[in-house]
Amino acid sequence: MEEERKTRRRRPSGIPSIVSIGLVLFSLGLLGLSIIFAREASRSLKEEFLIEVFFKDSTDAMAAEVFSAELGKKPWAKSALFVHQDVAAQKMTEEYGEDFLQYYGVNFFPHKTELHLKAAYAAPAAVKNITASIQANPMVDEVRYQPDMLDQITRNINLAQWIIGLLSLILVMVAVSLISSALRLSIFASRFIIKSMQLVGATEFFIIKPFIGRFIGFAFWGWILAMMLLSLCLSFFVYKLGIAAFDPDQLALPFLLLGGILLLSGAILATISAWLGARKYLRMKIDQLY
Repeated sequence: MEEERKTRRRRPSGIPSIVSIGLVLFSLGLLGLSIIFAREASRSLKEEFLIEVFFKDSTDAMAAEVFSAELGKKPWAKSALFVHQDVAAQKMTEEYGEDFLQYYGVNFFPHKTELHLKAAYAAPAAVKNITASIQANPMVDEVRYQPDMLDQITRNINLAQWIIGLLSLILVMVAVSLISSALRLSIFASRFIIKSMQLVGATEFFIIKPFIGRFIGFAFWGWILAMMLLSLCLSFFVYKLGIAAFDPDQLALPFLLLGGILLLSGAILATISAWLGARKYLRMKIDQLY
């Protein structure tokens, strides 16, 4: 009984491996969250880009409003808000505190439409084609937007994507190395058992299979730990600090997809590490194990 207790105490614990895998998956998850936030911020910036469509003075308000409604139904349109000339004059009065109609006696503001595009179409070439097609309408006097701002948004988003992609590659390589090292240390403690089973005639798959199952279990519990930490971070950043400028409910599906990717990645890395680590000791001679 005494010797059995000693044997149990000497049996390697899986807690260090679980914690190591969990922290590595948590780091990868933080990178995944940053990618999600960057994508949503990019989408939000692109969809906030404003295109103003000004109508000719001779254009009837009803016709301009119908045309605005048609623009809003286009596949590239996020929203199209018709602004009556009286509403435009009222906004100007409220902004500057002076009644311009009192001085000029006539409303010189034209009817207009405030158009916002879907993120996929908010690129310089696409915007140029869309504005050209709108300008071709005989009711439209001018289509106005800021091309320099659009170019700057595009450049900044492309730069951010390159930086995040490079960081992702580096972090993935580090994660693979750390997880592999943590799991191989666990195999090292069982190297004599592996060799003994080989000497009595057990096949490689029969010897490696328990390690694969054990390491996948480590990866699962590490994934649970990582998802708990990521959930706390997500709640803190979105709900407490209010960093995200979009509906938090939009994060539900991307967060679930991120969790699935992390779980699959952990299981694959655990399987590969178990296979390579166990085969290493299967190919060693007995005197090399010491």
